[in-house]
Amino acid sequence: MESLPASLMVDIFMNSLEKDIFNSDERLVKNVEYWFRYVDDVLRLRKSTVVELRDLLMFIIFSYPTHQFTLEIRAPKIHFLDLSVIIEQVLHKFDNYREPTYTDIVIDRSFS
Repeated sequence: MESLPASLMVDIFMNSLEKDIFNSDERLVKNVEYWFRYVDDVLRLRKSTVVELRDLLMFIIFSYPTHQFTLEIRAPKIHFLDLSVIIEQVLHKFDNYREPTYTDIVIDRSFS
């Protein structure tokens, strides 16, 4: 992901994948509450069982067998990039997330 052509190719692929998935008749795609993507990381929320989530993953894997996909199930909180999503009954709260190793130290530009 370090080069511009690589990130461009990922973006083209992910746009195609999203289009194919959301235009499919797959029942597991329906009722997606939200789908946020940054490059190749996707945060998807849908009320469903673990079995349904795994079935959706299998649908995506079978649709794109040459690519690798993973599934992380976290409740009631998940961290996505610098965002925490907290699920409280029917509400979704968003907050900043910092890794435990985050030091809040910034290197002054004058030292470079």
